Amino acid sequence: MRIDHSAATFPIAVPVGLTEPGFVYQGEATNATGQTRAIKFKTNADQPGPFRRGQIVRVTVNQHFGVTAFKLVSAKQVPKTVKLN
Repeated sequence: MRIDHSAATFPIAVPVGLTEPGFVYQGEATNATGQTRAIKFKTNADQPGPFRRGQIVRVTVNQHFGVTAFKLVSAKQVPKTVKLN
């Protein structure tokens, strides 16, 4: 998935009564067979990010739970059968 929208932020409450920034990303993801799907996922300060527009993220999606994992990758790590927009 290539990040195509700038990250929006939202507050995440932590146990001490403070808040941390969370980030929302959306874009068009393509699997190895060429099927595309609109994906939206959230991260927090403990996870990788914030991602910038144009970066490539490998996303694992479960049909029942949505996005379960994500990882920043380089263009060299994208399979040649996948055509990113």
